[in-house]
Amino acid sequence: MTTACLQAGQTTPKSENTSVDIESAALALRAISNVHRFMILCLLAEQEHTVGDLERAVGIRQPSMSQQLARLREDGIVSCTRDGKSMIYALTDSKIRQVILALNKIYQR
Repeated sequence: MTTACLQAGQTTPKSENTSVDIESAALALRAISNVHRFMILCLLAEQEHTVGDLERAVGIRQPSMSQQLARLREDGIVSCTRDGKSMIYALTDSKIRQVILALNKIYQR
C-alpha cells in the first residue's frame, strides 16, 4: 500500500512509491468531484458530444456548461474541435475514462 505524506517545508505530497503520480490522481478526483463534471465525463466516456447535446443530457444552461467544460479543458481532460458551428467535445485522458467506467460499474443501479 502506498502512503503519501508531507515532509517539513513541502507543499506537494510525495509518494513513498515514486511510480504513483499523486498530483495527477488528485486532479482526476477533483474533476469528478463535481456532479455536473462527473455527468459530462460519463457521457464523454461513451462518445464525443456537442455542447448542445451535453447541455440537454446534463440539464444545465450554456453558461454553466461552458464553465465546466473550460475547467476540464484547462486540466487537459477533454478536448474540443469545431465542426461547422458546433463544438465537439471528447475525453482525452484514458485514465479518467477507466475511472469513470469503473465508478459506473460499481454504482450501477
